[in-house]
Parts: sequence; structure tokens; C-alpha cells
Amino acid sequence: GMHFNYWSPSDNRPTATDMLFTDGGCMENLALIPLLQRKVNKIILFDNSGTALKPSSSWDVTNTPPSNDDVDSSLSSLFGMQADDNKEYYDRNFFYNNNKVFDSNDYQTFILKLQSAQQSGNGIIASMNLTTITNDWWGIDAGFEVELTVVYLGRISNWESELSIEMQEKVIPQENADDLSHTIDKGMFKHYPHYQTAGGLLSYEKSNLLAN
Repeated sequence: GMHFNYWSPSDNRPTATDMLFTDGGCMENLALIPLLQRKVNKIILFDNSGTALKPSSSWDVTNTPPSNDDVDSSLSSLFGMQADDNKEYYDRNFFYNNNKVFDSNDYQTFILKLQSAQQSGNGIIASMNLTTITNDWWGIDAGFEVELTVVYLGRISNWESELSIEMQEKVIPQENADDLSHTIDKGMFKHYPHYQTAGGLLSYEKSNLLAN
């Protein structure tokens, strides 16, 4: 966030006040909570995160709390699962501590569903029936049942296998390629598909590859 002296344009006698300006995603980045506020009971959520989902082979969610390198922190925060690594950075830039709307006991089951889909090679897509808990900060009532489907951005091995050899060399990492959280570290499609989206950095080529 950024601090600015701000005053209302409609104030006849404006007095500057130190205000913190920030992107709305620093509060809630998935737009799920507004849908729960409106009592939408079937939701498809596209989590196009810059953080790749770690597969079950390298992250045992049943025994290991999430780190910010394992899964999107926005998704974890909905279950009250906040990572402790790099805490100072996240506390300074994000405010996810009030975003718990689902029971923490459902977190492991949901992540395992995503990891299972990831391993199948057809896309990281999982559905689960969840029930809200009370969240006074966002005005969410307990007991609301929602069918939540999450489509998590990530490498798709069966799709990659159908690419031409030329394209495979451009998007599939040469080392540790079976770990679908591992991305190519050089070239035009570096870190595909988890590009940084700030500042209009997506070229025609990157955008077309994502669309495909």
C-alpha cells in the first residue's frame, strides 16, 4: 500500500488526512466473499495465481501446514490457514486475517482434491460442498451451504504431451518436469503458466498460449 494525504473534494474546508491506498486484492483477491454475501449457492472460482500448487509428492497437506510456496494464500485464507513463512511481507502488503469463511477441517480435503486432479493431468479442478462459518467482519452467516468448484491455474501434463516438440521445448522444464509445480525458467514463456500480470507484461504469444 501507499500513504497519501487525502481530503474529500466535496469538503468546503478540506483537511488532509493520512490515508493508506491499496489494491482491493490486498483485502480479498478471489471475489468469492461478495458472492457468499449475496447467498450464491453454486460458485465456479478461477484461481489464476502466480503460485503453483505443489503436488502431493512434494507437499503432504495432512501433516504439513501450508507455506506461501505451496498454494495460493488467498485460497488458504478462506479456511483460516495462513502461512507463517515470509510473514512480515504478507502482513505489510495483505490483510487476509479476517477472510475465514469455511471450517479449517475442510481445508485438507479440498487441497487433496485439487492435488488429485493435478496428478490426473487434465487440469486442476475440484468441487466440494462447503458450509460457511460466522464471519462478522464480512457479514457472513454460519450455516450457508455452497457448492464450490475451484479451477486452479497450473501445468496440464496431458495437454503438454499433445504439443509439438518445438512447443514442448519452450514450455516444459527440462529438469523435474514430472513435478507439475515446476515451471520453465528461461525463454519467452518463462514461468508458464504463472506469469506476473502486473504492468501489462503479457505478450501476444503468452496470452495465446494461456488461451489455448
